[in-house]
Amino acid sequence: MYISEEYATFHFIHKIKILLCVIIILTTPSIVNAATITIAWDPSTSPDVSGYKLHYGKVSGQYTNSVDVGNKTSHALDGFLAGEKYYISATSYCNCDNSQESDFSEELVVAIPENIDDTDLILPPIEVGEVIVDHNWERVSFKESFIDPVVIAPSISYSGRDPSIVRIRNITSDGFDIRVQEWDYRDGWHTQEKVHFIAMEKGHYILPDGTKIEAGSARTNTTSSFDTVNFQQPFNVSPVVLTSITSDNEPDGVTARKKDISKEMFKLLLQEQEANSDGHDYESVDYIAAEPSIGMAGSIPFEIGRTEDNMDHNFRLVSFLNSYANNPIVILDLQTSDGMDTANLRWENLTSNSVTVKVDEEQSMDDETYHTTEVVGYIIFGLASQ
Repeated sequence: MYISEEYATFHFIHKIKILLCVIIILTTPSIVNAATITIAWDPSTSPDVSGYKLHYGKVSGQYTNSVDVGNKTSHALDGFLAGEKYYISATSYCNCDNSQESDFSEELVVAIPENIDDTDLILPPIEVGEVIVDHNWERVSFKESFIDPVVIAPSISYSGRDPSIVRIRNITSDGFDIRVQEWDYRDGWHTQEKVHFIAMEKGHYILPDGTKIEAGSARTNTTSSFDTVNFQQPFNVSPVVLTSITSDNEPDGVTARKKDISKEMFKLLLQEQEANSDGHDYESVDYIAAEPSIGMAGSIPFEIGRTEDNMDHNFRLVSFLNSYANNPIVILDLQTSDGMDTANLRWENLTSNSVTVKVDEEQSMDDETYHTTEVVGYIIFGLASQ
């Protein structure tokens, strides 16, 4: 639900476009008294900008609250009361010698409705689907309207046996590029594969059943030690985290590995094929983190969960809690890094109630593909956007 849309000029930057999205949080079964407002904006093109601050209050031009959101382009603000009006502005800043901060942007005015019940709970823009791609770049156009979307597509089918990964680039408000990339030691040509994806507006949300979900992005070049990625807000329980590399800054094949997922953060590492040892350029890594649950996203049934620590190099059955009328959209990703040989997930035999999944190692250093057991996380949707 778009509340208002304005253009704000930063003192030493450029014009930014701000989107406001309100999600109402139920505090008791019958009383709603708080709202979360998610704000997204276009990033600055100035090399001097190192972060942004949001300022807000109940009187125009008098901002009693301020939060430093760092160098990201969306943030969720909590505690907005029903029946109240709020005034929001933004600044950018530079971590230079004089800690320069911009003037306030033009003001956004948000009025929270007085009488709200659970019928007013809304979902962030979400689109899920299946694409069939080979080693050539293909453009996927969104059907939903996005401002700053996150795109996740971490696993592929098993039509071609050569170890391969999914690459994504050029994410815009209207679509993204995607292809299958074989590891560097192979010939690069690959047959068509099925890839399932989920796109979601960047931000931190609470679904109607209380499930917390966050869509965000990080930037890293670490290949020898894990970076820490902090969530915008803590979860009630450790979430399932799905990641995709969403830039193509270096041509070498690369995948993202995770470990130590908690309510506050997860650790992230880039992996090239084992034969490579010269590091990797900075890449963008999108993520969606969601608490395990089963329910409805609007009219779409979904489930979010993880397997036991029993997924290895053999195809193993993952059974769904629901049985879906049609073959669902299944987004799968490794949650652990117990085995550090370069690997990602492949799947086949998708039905209305199960899929078989394996951890697929590449063979640039040796022929063996044995992999110790890992935990696999998944988000399943019962109906894809057409």
